Amino acid sequence: TQPPCHRPKGARLRNHQVDALAGRAVEYRLLPMRQPHVLLVEHDSVLRQILCEALAEEGFAVSAHRSIADALTSGPEPGTDLILADVWGVASEALQEDQRAQVEQLAAIAPIVLLTAHRWTERDDPAALGAAAVVYKPFDLDTLVTALRTVLGGRGSG
Repeated sequence: TQPPCHRPKGARLRNHQVDALAGRAVEYRLLPMRQPHVLLVEHDSVLRQILCEALAEEGFAVSAHRSIADALTSGPEPGTDLILADVWGVASEALQEDQRAQVEQLAAIAPIVLLTAHRWTERDDPAALGAAAVVYKPFDLDTLVTALRTVLGGRGSG
């Protein structure tokens, strides 16, 4: 008899074939899973560092920028799967036109999850800007990771 199939952590089963009628063993090939890549935009350097470390521990590859303008100027890294961006409005009430345009540009690159501590979302619809989700500050890390994985369709399990 064949030993059971054990997959190393981070591997996925590919080309799984079983021919029970012919009595053949399971044929499989293991490929390492690519970590989902998150482009993080956070103006607060301490929170940016904490999020980079926490998301890496949760199974994400992370690159970080201090502003949306910096992220757009640098251009996203190839393979960016999701953008997590801190966005705030003027006097916490509304986004300026340039902020709206920047968020829309990011959303055209990859699905975007917006972080915010402000109530601009009451006046500007995040979905109309292309946002897949919004997470309000202060937030629990589990809530943030769940939102990211939901947008990624479950990828990014650590």
